[in-house]
Amino acid sequence: MKVFNNRNIIKAKRKFFLYLARILPVGGYYRSRIVRQGGVNIEDCCWIGRNVTIDNVAPELITIKRNAVIAEGTMILTHYFVPHKANLHQRKFEKGKIVIGEGVFIGCNTIICKPVAIGKGSVVGAGSVVTKDIPDYQVWAGNPAKFIKKRKTENRVFK
Repeated sequence: MKVFNNRNIIKAKRKFFLYLARILPVGGYYRSRIVRQGGVNIEDCCWIGRNVTIDNVAPELITIKRNAVIAEGTMILTHYFVPHKANLHQRKFEKGKIVIGEGVFIGCNTIICKPVAIGKGSVVGAGSVVTKDIPDYQVWAGNPAKFIKKRKTENRVFK
């Protein structure tokens, strides 16, 4: 017989809310409230599209700052495998922190993996795979994501 302790109940609750946020046909701002219940650190309001998959291994390592927009089909992963230093055939499981900055726009079907920080006001193109930190006010796209251009900071909306 399986014993349920407090930790198992919290993990089950987080998985439930993250699954619910992915499938419910509610607006993006309401979806962010459900994702917050799943353990993700969300500051103020943000918009999260449909079918956004958020890693339920360690959702507490994800921080989404205010006015961020995450489009449909995006996948945010906090865990990954790295090769072992001594034996390349063995892999080691690691977790890393993901920070999505203020006013960031993430395009459709983007995959964010490894520990990364996406800077304030940055744009990530659709279908990109983000594996490196992205500085403030830059546009990145591709697989893996590469620098495209800088954005003008004098016309910024967010302060």
